[in-house]
Amino acid sequence: MSKKKVLIGLMVVVLPIIAGAQALPPPPATTIGGVINIFCGILGWAFTILFLLAVVFVLVAAFYYLTSSGEPEKIKTANKTLLYAAVAVAIALLSRGVPFIVSNLVRGNAGGDPCSSGASAPGPYFPSPGPLTPPGTINV
Repeated sequence: MSKKKVLIGLMVVVLPIIAGAQALPPPPATTIGGVINIFCGILGWAFTILFLLAVVFVLVAAFYYLTSSGEPEKIKTANKTLLYAAVAVAIALLSRGVPFIVSNLVRGNAGGDPCSSGASAPGPYFPSPGPLTPPGTINV
């Protein structure tokens, strides 16, 4: 059997399974709570991605320091990379503080943090996980 026939056979079997597993897209945000939930989700992802990026920058800077052998140019590169890591951490921390600042500006001193539970806040885009059940049981 040729590779082309095997590939077509796999596509015929696998693609309908993948397409059937797709969930419906969430409804558009029609309330201010929905918009806030989307905003908090985006900022939560930004926070996570920027911290991961900072870790990568620190590891790259450490590699530059270890392989510099005292060369000033490589040490400069490592210092710049560490600066980029610090900027990534600062922006990540700002992404967690922006909802609180905006909420206080809009609502006054009683604004509070609209994203207090992070990116997994219950709502149409981040539904509540519900009660935990032991593996192998079916929720009815």
